[in-house]
Amino acid sequence: MGRAFRTAGLGAVVLLVLAGAAGCTPAQDKLVAVRLDGGRIVLDPGRCPNERTSRAYLAVYAKGGAADAQPEQQWSADADGSADQPAAVAVAAPPTGWRVSGTAPAEVRPDRRYYVSIDNVHDGNLLHTGVLDVDGAVLAGLAPDQVVASKGGVMTAEAYRAKVGKSCG
Repeated sequence: MGRAFRTAGLGAVVLLVLAGAAGCTPAQDKLVAVRLDGGRIVLDPGRCPNERTSRAYLAVYAKGGAADAQPEQQWSADADGSADQPAAVAVAAPPTGWRVSGTAPAEVRPDRRYYVSIDNVHDGNLLHTGVLDVDGAVLAGLAPDQVVASKGGVMTAEAYRAKVGKSCG
């Protein structure tokens, strides 16, 4: 029985090493931001030059609702390898080639919360780039040159782009 246990233990170690070599690493939380353009929500994936955005997701919740509450509204857009890759994803007008499901919010409401999640592909592996939970009052109060970022909160769009550049190494 001792030999069988050692063999099973060695097999588990080999599987862990192979999983690591195959690129199965934990997701990295990077920067993501949201801003308004003419009152419409725009998502900025904080993409590095060698990344492609594969999915953008937005959910709208009642402020102060239960932690396990279902969103009032959901919107998502998925891109395949040939879809356009703009610097930002306008929720009301997604990029060419993206498959959209759900309905985009018509307006930003101060009495709601907005949850954003964006996934990028990096070196052929899915890399979860970040999540952001934004108070509707904060989002509605942004100046035209401001964003709400997942790391750093409200800042200028220029400061956000500089943070993204630094994060790309």
